[in-house]
Amino acid sequence: MTDLPAAPDPQTQARRERAMAELTEARDNYSRPEGYSKGRRGLLIVNTGNGKGKTTAALGLMMRAHGRGLRVRMFQFLKHDTAKFGEHRTLDALGIPCEAWATAGPGAPGPGK
Repeated sequence: MTDLPAAPDPQTQARRERAMAELTEARDNYSRPEGYSKGRRGLLIVNTGNGKGKTTAALGLMMRAHGRGLRVRMFQFLKHDTAKFGEHRTLDALGIPCEAWATAGPGAPGPGK
């Protein structure tokens, strides 16, 4: 047979509710100071290799950093200069800059350029 814990006394319950209300208010009123990422060193992450997962890994890190108020930017080399993939549309909607360069096909730099 399992013994259930006794219900907290009214004074303890009221203290817990006040504490939770304070935490909720602090969370709802929280705003990151303007220019939070100024003065910090930058970080460059390069995802390379064969197979899948490079773009997904980069986007995941970018979303997390952007959610923390850090400035992020993605640079991507594509096979087509006119490509506008779903991840680019998502970054545009979130206001995250994305630079893409064609590495093959029309618009790509030729040999020696």
